[in-house]
Amino acid sequence: MSSFDVLLKLVCQHDIVTCRPASDNTEAKQGGLSGQTLGIIAFVGGLALVLGLGYLFKGKIRHFLDYFIERVDEWGPWGYVAYGLLYTLLEIVALPAIPLTMTAGVLFGIVPGTILVSGAATAAATIAFLIARYAARDKVSFCCGQLCCKLDKLYNCTCPGML
Repeated sequence: MSSFDVLLKLVCQHDIVTCRPASDNTEAKQGGLSGQTLGIIAFVGGLALVLGLGYLFKGKIRHFLDYFIERVDEWGPWGYVAYGLLYTLLEIVALPAIPLTMTAGVLFGIVPGTILVSGAATAAATIAFLIARYAARDKVSFCCGQLCCKLDKLYNCTCPGML
């Protein structure tokens, strides 16, 4: 019994119901790649793609950021909105928002820049959570099988009716 099973038993005050084992997926039986292997390949491939595209287009990215910062400065109050929307979009698609984070204080001042970046980052995290929860849950559950089942059971014990 794993430590997670012990935690689940203590919190729920009863024995856990056996979850579907991860080996029950049909791809594994047919000799295909496992969900974990596909996930690793997708992660490494995606990271290589982002890094490669960033290197290839670094001049255009720098030019766009310079242009965008100039426009935000000219737009006045609407610059805050544009800045926040771009920051949120970059965070949702998992592109580095560090350049925008660092320039927020310079463009808007320390306190307004911090508030703007905090709000945009929170909005991006919320949107990313909703995408993961409602659009990608089935794919992740298929790949992680037993762990997702156990997490669902733990969550249902502590927050019944919420899942």
